Amino acid sequence: MYAWLDRHVGETMRKFIIAMMAMLFGGAIYILWRSDTLLMFTWFDVMGIRDHVLSLQSFAKPCYAVLPHWVLYSLPQALWLFSGIVAFSCIWGKEDALNRSLWSTIFAVTALGFELGQFLDIIPGHFDKWDMVSMFLALAVACFVCALENRCERCKCK
Repeated sequence: MYAWLDRHVGETMRKFIIAMMAMLFGGAIYILWRSDTLLMFTWFDVMGIRDHVLSLQSFAKPCYAVLPHWVLYSLPQALWLFSGIVAFSCIWGKEDALNRSLWSTIFAVTALGFELGQFLDIIPGHFDKWDMVSMFLALAVACFVCALENRCERCKCK
């Protein structure tokens, strides 16, 4: 029984670490290479760390010219979506498929809905078809990661 618990906690922790790394990487892209007119920079002012963030941006600025457009503008959303779906899988696991599916669906529909809302001029912002493509790819990879765990549990290949 303890071996099962150790293995289960290990699997969940691995997925959680992957989810958090994706979120942190997407956040780093925003912090390092996106415009300081974004709302989060106001938060950095409130926290008293804006100067530190601007120093990081200055340090990272040379990389901006070599990074593809999709990395700067589409990848962060995709990573955020991937992170959320995998995190929900960690929170509810295999035991509560209804809540896992419900919250994952709400999260995905919200993410895709905001981009669609930009296309329809309902939500402020700039619609980008590559944002939609990257988010659908992120959904597919997240579902694959979560399904792989279930497949391996059935065939005992872990």
